[in-house]
Amino acid sequence: MAANLPIPREIQRLIQTGDTARGVLGSEIRAFKHKLDVPARIKDSLTSHPTGWLGGSLVAGMAGSLLFRRKAKRQQVKKKGLLGIALSLGIAALRPFIKVWLAGQLKSYLAAKFVQDEIPSRPNRRVKPFYQ
Repeated sequence: MAANLPIPREIQRLIQTGDTARGVLGSEIRAFKHKLDVPARIKDSLTSHPTGWLGGSLVAGMAGSLLFRRKAKRQQVKKKGLLGIALSLGIAALRPFIKVWLAGQLKSYLAAKFVQDEIPSRPNRRVKPFYQ
């Protein structure tokens, strides 16, 4: 019975004002959530302006490298003579062979030190399989 009563104009105006305010608040909440979602905003910006991001990163990299660059020490480098070059090339070429030779010497020394002179022999036994 109460549903059939007419609604006064003031109440209708208040209902419309509430609906309008609810819509405005909903759109403002969505905008606020978008502002707080930093990863999504960065992703949108990267996809919409890739050249700007590339240029900015290049400029930032160059500025960082110029800002944190160390000053080179001025040392006079002595030039090697022909004998020094030949000697360093010879050592570089012989290094793998020397390494193998030293490893073999160490192996034979350790084998002689830790291995027993005579290992007791065992008679050959045939082991039965476990499933028989």
